[in-house]
Amino acid sequence: MGVESIKSATAISDLEGFQSFLTEQAEVAKQIAEGILANARTVAELSQGYAAEAKDIAETSLKAVK
Repeated sequence: MGVESIKSATAISDLEGFQSFLTEQAEVAKQIAEGILANARTVAELSQGYAAEAKDIAETSLKAVK
């Protein structure tokens, strides 16, 4: 991704090319942000599942001890 950005930047030869480059970079940034958000949601879902499982294990352990 970084190499492609550098190649695109070095190919700029006029104002249109510069504007196109900025548009492309904005799209890349948007895609990265969307990926980060999706990953954060996945981590949150996994954390909730882990917490629920840990609670179940603790409750089961306590019942076994009593």
